[in-house]
Amino acid sequence: DLTDVHFIAGIDFTFTGAVITSLAPGERVLIVCNQSAFEARYGTGHSARIAGEFAPTRLDNAGERLHLVGALGVTIADFTYNDKHPWPTESGFAGYSLVLKSVAVPSPDYSLADNWRSSTELGGNPDSSDSTLLVGDPDADDDQDHFNKLLEHALGSSDFNPADTNETFRTSLANLKVDDVFDDYLTITHRRNLAADDVVIIPELSVDLVTWLSGEANLIFVSETHQGDGTSLVTYRTAFPQNPAADSRVFLRLRVSMP
Repeated sequence: DLTDVHFIAGIDFTFTGAVITSLAPGERVLIVCNQSAFEARYGTGHSARIAGEFAPTRLDNAGERLHLVGALGVTIADFTYNDKHPWPTESGFAGYSLVLKSVAVPSPDYSLADNWRSSTELGGNPDSSDSTLLVGDPDADDDQDHFNKLLEHALGSSDFNPADTNETFRTSLANLKVDDVFDDYLTITHRRNLAADDVVIIPELSVDLVTWLSGEANLIFVSETHQGDGTSLVTYRTAFPQNPAADSRVFLRLRVSMP
């Protein structure tokens, strides 16, 4: 029952008197800024799920606080989103929507950036989830390319095409500007399946192939670029510059797991 459920920060909207005042388990509802403009972009196929229009202005792409409360004033969701890492940066300006990961439901921490991602499609995915979860044995390797099903699912490649793993990840020595100084850093770039809500990809560093280290003390996020095909390219760099002539060897890898 959505009666008296309303926002007290971010937008002005109450479900009292709205077109939709109740939801069945798992159902979705849309609140739009301008229904005519929404239907001009997405068609009328979603119109039955529109509860009404919010006021007074559109949401801020750069982030703001949203606070939704129930009939007795009890908080349902209260968080401040952003468009800077670790929040999905592509949702801030490139036309992709901010999507709550399916694995975060039904009891998500909305304020945790890792529970959100960019939509797989430009323009977003109203009234639906574009999440794709792993099906089958995660250790299987149907195309015999030495990439198991879990790894291919995480990287957005096919387990039926052995050539599809080309360029899913690479390492390189890149000249990057850090704190206004250019220097050489070892980088790792990997493709990420945006719809793979059920996996975690963590880059790791080692100098002996025995002890593997992660976290910002070792590898620092550089960028994530949406590819427009449901995947993104994510790049990390070593925390310190690398001198191949003087430094000992450094190894990088990706660790993929299902939380």
